[in-house]
Amino acid sequence: MMNIVYAILLVFCFCSCLNENKTEKVVKEFPVTEKLYSEVYKSSVPFFVPRYMGITGDYLYVYKEREKYKFVVYRIPEMEFLGEMGELGQGPNDFNLLDTRSFNQIKGGFQVVEASSHQLKSVLLDDRKMIVTSSKSISDQGYSGNGFYPLKDGGFLSLGRMEDKFEFSMYDANAKNFTSIGKYPIWYDMSSQEIPFVVYLKNCVVNSSQDRIAAFYSRFKRFRIFDISMNLLYDVDIQVEPNGMSLAKPGELTPTYYINRPYAIGRYIYSLCSLSQTNKHGNSELHVWDWEGNPIVCYELGRKISLFTIDEIRGRIYALNNEIEDEFYIYDLPLLD
Repeated sequence: MMNIVYAILLVFCFCSCLNENKTEKVVKEFPVTEKLYSEVYKSSVPFFVPRYMGITGDYLYVYKEREKYKFVVYRIPEMEFLGEMGELGQGPNDFNLLDTRSFNQIKGGFQVVEASSHQLKSVLLDDRKMIVTSSKSISDQGYSGNGFYPLKDGGFLSLGRMEDKFEFSMYDANAKNFTSIGKYPIWYDMSSQEIPFVVYLKNCVVNSSQDRIAAFYSRFKRFRIFDISMNLLYDVDIQVEPNGMSLAKPGELTPTYYINRPYAIGRYIYSLCSLSQTNKHGNSELHVWDWEGNPIVCYELGRKISLFTIDEIRGRIYALNNEIEDEFYIYDLPLLD
């Protein structure tokens, strides 16, 4: 009888260990790797310090943080330059400092949070102007200004504060308050003087059903997928060279992996991997994943890319290098079933 009890306990312990590790995934290779080749488009107007680029309908726009007019706008696919729009200021159609993690597309335009005022602005675009159709406060208190990711329950996710011990901040639309949520992973020596918020810099994306969130990390080649309550579903460690821990020793350069906001299209996530300060420096990649954390394809882009956006209708990638102020790179994006 005692032997049976011991056997049951061993099976229980074994199953418990499996359950504890079921979120972890290690990726050692992509099933497919392809090279993409770009056309180069020269812009007639330079854009300094570009921080975000997006597409809505037939318009491509680039947000420029430090200039009088905050956007340059083009009609695609012709790349017809339409003008500089969105003047810096406090007027109804003006813009102040914007939270670049808060851009979300709407029909005919986009929404974005003005970081200084916590106002969520809805913006429409046409050939001649950029109009703010509504501006409303997203919170009276607590907003960290680090991302605005709408969720299906009417709330939204943001990143935690610089000094916070929690990785995320979630706004409950019913209770009208914020909750700090999600402990930082332990991927480095937590006793160091590094600030966790800085070490775990990330960009997030929400799926089309607004019930899953993926967080891609800049200083670690890995990402995590959560449900709407921020329960961890998958923790994906990408052990494809170049990889490894990216906290540099004093005097060394710090490798950078996932940058820019990822895009969720259909069943897939598209994430830009810069490979900066690695042996592939200057040759960025676009990684495609499904929402179970499985690798689908790696696209080699053949040049340094700092920002990108995807034209779902025409199957194209528009990209730029923020060190070159007047060039766009346009790629045809293979269709995935």
